[in-house]
Amino acid sequence: MDNNTFVIPGENLVEKLIWLNSNVQSNGNYIIEVNTDENIDTQYSSLSYSDKSNIIITIKGIGSNKIISLSSKGNLFKVGLGVTLILDNNITLRGINNNEESLVEVSGTLVMNDGSAITNNTNRRYGNLEMFTNAGGVQVWNTGTFIMNGGIISGNTSSGGCGLAGGGVSVCGTFTMKGGTISGNTSLHGGGVNVAIDSSFIMEGGTISGNKAQLGGGVCIQSEGKTFVKTGGTITGYASDTVNGNVVIINGRVADYSWSYNFGHAIICFINDNNAKCKDTTAGPTDNMSYTDGNFIGVWDGKTTASVSSSNNDDSDDSSGSGCGCGVGIAVILGILGFLLSR
Repeated sequence: MDNNTFVIPGENLVEKLIWLNSNVQSNGNYIIEVNTDENIDTQYSSLSYSDKSNIIITIKGIGSNKIISLSSKGNLFKVGLGVTLILDNNITLRGINNNEESLVEVSGTLVMNDGSAITNNTNRRYGNLEMFTNAGGVQVWNTGTFIMNGGIISGNTSSGGCGLAGGGVSVCGTFTMKGGTISGNTSLHGGGVNVAIDSSFIMEGGTISGNKAQLGGGVCIQSEGKTFVKTGGTITGYASDTVNGNVVIINGRVADYSWSYNFGHAIICFINDNNAKCKDTTAGPTDNMSYTDGNFIGVWDGKTTASVSSSNNDDSDDSSGSGCGCGVGIAVILGILGFLLSR
């Protein structure tokens, strides 16, 4: 270890987080070793330190996998500006099924490495119809960066706030996926990943599979999403993989080509409020594709056209003032779903 790396003392995780809050310094590199499964309350969730910057905090399990479980409603960790949280080997963050927040919120930087996991959090938050952006697993706010080198994000659900946030990850900032797996997550929009306005999702590796949504089983990209680039990795689609494919399910029914609209088992990307391009089959490691500033490149399957126009396309802030909304008019969503549910 270099001179700026420090293993935090304490008998348990709470003591270590308290020590960190009292002693953290700019440019410090801190390691939190977790020796046993722990339950922590949200009062210890904030990793934000005023007037401090360039702080790296690494959490890792010692020996075998260690589980840090949330004991009350709220975020397990909130990563502030100037802070990088690294989830390293043998560590699992586990949520609760009646939560009203994402398990991890990121305004600074989050890094997941092999052997880490973010699991089993259900965000049932209900806000006004414009509050679309709270994920089940990881919420990346507009100043935030999430780098997924490895690990697993699974078993998370976003069912509140109109349910439009990603079940696994909601991106209002920047998300780069280099490895790992996002699977078994559920939401109305983007079962695996939801990319909101002025945001970037770069996929270089890893797998997004087995997620469920009503639009974009694997990935949903809003009409004002800044950048989506896939140069590697796999996003499965039910149309070619009925076992592991991401899937669009509406009213208990799997979307298929007999319907008037396609909703993107693997990916849906909104061009504007009335049009979207989809990928229903699996996009494998060599299937490069992108959407940037209205331009599509690569192996998209087709386009869906809705005849309902938007009545509300205003940007809106989340409750914490992080400035991330949804670029798709609510009338479009309700109109499309109403049409399908009436069939």
